[in-house]
Amino acid sequence: DASPESWPLLSLWQGTADAIVHPDNLRELTEQWTAVQEIDLVADELEVIGSAIREVYRDNAGMPRIETWSLDGFGHAVPIDADGNPEVCGLEAEFVVNANLCAIRRVADFWQLR
Repeated sequence: DASPESWPLLSLWQGTADAIVHPDNLRELTEQWTAVQEIDLVADELEVIGSAIREVYRDNAGMPRIETWSLDGFGHAVPIDADGNPEVCGLEAEFVVNANLCAIRRVADFWQLR
């Protein structure tokens, strides 16, 4: 039986207008991963960034273990901040769409990679 600390940090992203992966999957995944890691299902932190809602779930030691992102009106794609500099976050393409929010940068921050 794995301890909650042995699970990887999770960053879950979902667009509310996704026609491929149903938006309810974000809630289902959140319920599953908080349960397996023995974390309360009530988010410890809520942040609104434009049309996105970010929630953070912390373990009993107060460490962030799971973050969820719900992007209002966003479809099935990776959100980027297409500010014209591809080195910053990338360029728009099929399934890579400008949301004025760089998912790659945000995940790297949550995983403490930068």
